[in-house]
Amino acid sequence: MNNSSRVIFNTGVQYIRTLISVSIGIYSSRIVLDVLGVEEFGVYNLIAGVVIMLSFINASLAVTTQRFLSYYQEHSLTSLREIFNTSLWIHCGLGILLFCIIEIVGMFLFDGFFKIPEESVDAAKVIYHFMSITLFITLLSTPFYALLIAHENILYVSIIQIVDAICKLGIAITISFFEENRLMYYGLLISSIVVVDLICYYIYCHRRYAECKIISVNFFKKKWAFKILRFAGWNIYGSGCMIIRTQGIAVLLNKFFGASINAAFAIALQLQGGISVLSTSILQAIRPQIMRAEGTNDRRKMFYLAELASKFSFFLLSMVVIPCVFEMEMILKIWLKEVPEYTILFCQSVLIAALLDQLTIALGDANQAVGNIKMYTFVIQTAKVLTLPFVMVILLLGYTPIWVMGTYILFEGICSLLRLPLLKKSTGLSIRQFIINVFCREILPFGLFVIITYCISHHLHIAYRFLFTFLISIGIYVLLIYCWGLSKQEKRFFIRLFFKR
Repeated sequence: MNNSSRVIFNTGVQYIRTLISVSIGIYSSRIVLDVLGVEEFGVYNLIAGVVIMLSFINASLAVTTQRFLSYYQEHSLTSLREIFNTSLWIHCGLGILLFCIIEIVGMFLFDGFFKIPEESVDAAKVIYHFMSITLFITLLSTPFYALLIAHENILYVSIIQIVDAICKLGIAITISFFEENRLMYYGLLISSIVVVDLICYYIYCHRRYAECKIISVNFFKKKWAFKILRFAGWNIYGSGCMIIRTQGIAVLLNKFFGASINAAFAIALQLQGGISVLSTSILQAIRPQIMRAEGTNDRRKMFYLAELASKFSFFLLSMVVIPCVFEMEMILKIWLKEVPEYTILFCQSVLIAALLDQLTIALGDANQAVGNIKMYTFVIQTAKVLTLPFVMVILLLGYTPIWVMGTYILFEGICSLLRLPLLKKSTGLSIRQFIINVFCREILPFGLFVIITYCISHHLHIAYRFLFTFLISIGIYVLLIYCWGLSKQEKRFFIRLFFKR
């Protein structure tokens, strides 16, 4: 399988995985809520949320490890073993540190901070310990997961994630047979899944990939540890900035408009997270090749892949975002029994902001590949955090949430465009070439798609119109993308892929 075919295959696999996992996850949540009840379900999410807050550290480390394994894929086996082992021991050490911190903090959280019904306190404490162990095991799994991604083995990763979703459904059904301690058993069984994941990752990688056949502290090298931690540190800074911005806006909205508005903002973020998977699928499929191209000093290919990833991420996300924006009211009415005030506005705004981010999204991966991440991460992520003081001023002046979300969209657009001069400085990116190959290819298909979708959604009055809007507008959009969004080379590739053996 050549590189282009592998990208398309991996993207398709991830789409199928996402569809199955999300569908099963939604149904599982419904069962768990029914079995545990609102109160115990809330307790579980409260406890789990404290630990999950730290998951951004794990995500940052995963991206870092994958970068190094992909970048040095064509180098010596010894170097790859050193990178993998060094990363594994770093994750192990960090896991122990975070476990200790969480356990110490837990002693204070249960001493009056958490408002938990007395009958659920013991179960909540047990779950908290389970979640601490879960975080540690997840961190140990990360190098193996990153190794699979570096080798573009998306299929095995997707299979594990689908099995995870099925297991969670099975657990949700199983706990309904318990007469008591349902909350505690649910937490125990959910935590056990990550143990099974670690075993599956270890066995497969140990048998398949030479770089992890030998796991030894002798392969821990300070030079790699320094490089990995430096990268991870800036990635953690970037992820932390994102969390600060999101939670900061939520806090400000709560302060000025009350708790009810947080439900609307939370729904919007949940919708954004679900839809954004569409764009991250192709990014995850192409990212290893971007790193590998730079690792072999083929910067021209690296730029081409980054341009391709940005363009197709934008197309794939806009394919869903635009119909959702125009049909948001109907979608929310079907999804939710009661739609909180401002939910429609928030959902539309975060989706538009996510779409603007996709314009240059893969340039972040290009920058990671080159390695000059300090300036890039500081400028981009700090700029995103600066959304907060502007939002504060707007709210102090008495403006409505519409202006808050307008500011959010504006800063997302600014940050997206800032990537161009930053990449020009750090990598020599041709801004003119990027605009011609990406922006100019996107304008016409996207503009016509918006007009067509608007006309269908606002001038057609039939039952289940939103389904008709999605199907017809997306079908037309695919044709528009093929006619004007693809280069001649890309058109020839797709023709060969679908019509020739």
